[in-house]
Amino acid sequence: MRLSYRLTLIGLLLTICVSLVPFVGWRFTGAAPLEFLFAPWPRVVTPIDVATNILAYVPLAGLLTLTLRAWFRPLPAAILSVTMMATLSLTLEFLQNYLPSRVPSNLDLVANSFGALVGSLFALRWGYLVGSGGILLRRWQRVRDEGRAQEAGIAVLGLWCLAQWSPRTPLFGFGGMRQMLGIEAPGAFSVERFVIFESLAVAAGTLAAGLVAASLLRRYRRTLAVAVLVIGMLIKTVGVMLLDGPSDLLAWASPGALRGMAVGITLLLVCAGFHGGLRNAIAASAILLATGVNNLIPDNPYLLPELPAFPAAQWLNFDGLSRLSAVIWPFVALSWLMAARKER
Repeated sequence: MRLSYRLTLIGLLLTICVSLVPFVGWRFTGAAPLEFLFAPWPRVVTPIDVATNILAYVPLAGLLTLTLRAWFRPLPAAILSVTMMATLSLTLEFLQNYLPSRVPSNLDLVANSFGALVGSLFALRWGYLVGSGGILLRRWQRVRDEGRAQEAGIAVLGLWCLAQWSPRTPLFGFGGMRQMLGIEAPGAFSVERFVIFESLAVAAGTLAAGLVAASLLRRYRRTLAVAVLVIGMLIKTVGVMLLDGPSDLLAWASPGALRGMAVGITLLLVCAGFHGGLRNAIAASAILLATGVNNLIPDNPYLLPELPAFPAAQWLNFDGLSRLSAVIWPFVALSWLMAARKER
């Protein structure tokens, strides 16, 4: 199964989840389902909303175009990709009629369709670089580790990146199921205790994500691992900016988080050079440790328990998807590590 095909499926699932979250409260309003198509433009248009709807469909349409090129010539593949993405957007906007927390919009449909057009044109023009036999694909095959599971590892890292978005998860945090299950913290809060737990959780999370990234390559393991961590910090920063505001841009960079990241990166640079079996074992241990600590860490009363009101509702839905990704990532990553081990 080609990597573009896998990534396209993941992108489709994420798009559907973000568009239809929370999936509850379905009702029939009595209004014409397609009335939004002929409604006037919204009186208030937020540029960030329009840009988000455009950018969300650019990579998805590009990946779909690359996937379809296995069966069609480039131009028909691009046309079919745009048509399918516009149909997907129309379907999702139609379904939002029946969700009380969502409002269908013809502007969103136009923005999504334009993003699909841009993505397909990019794939049409530069798709040969990453397509079958492309320059980038050949270079990736030269440096990647052996085994079919390594391509699935890219999807595992993509899920980890999504999990970093929410400001309500700690830096490089994952596996915290306590809030989802409504379980209170086992210990009382104190600054000293919280800093220790936070440092340990961030150190283990840094080591776990870095070693998963390092397992994908034969060479440049440390470079890829550090690059993935930098991407995670950038995603966290953007998530904080969009949901909490620019004033809290670096709220995640607490003393405990910075201390834990320093320890984790130091261990990562050492362990990335180990052979595959030992490296994967350390990664699995770090995942288990981080998951345990994130479920035992005391609640910090100085952090807001709920997200503040924000005009871009899709960011709130994306935040919920991010926190769900953080919960399931340890299970996905451990399964991938076991599958990769069996291939050796």
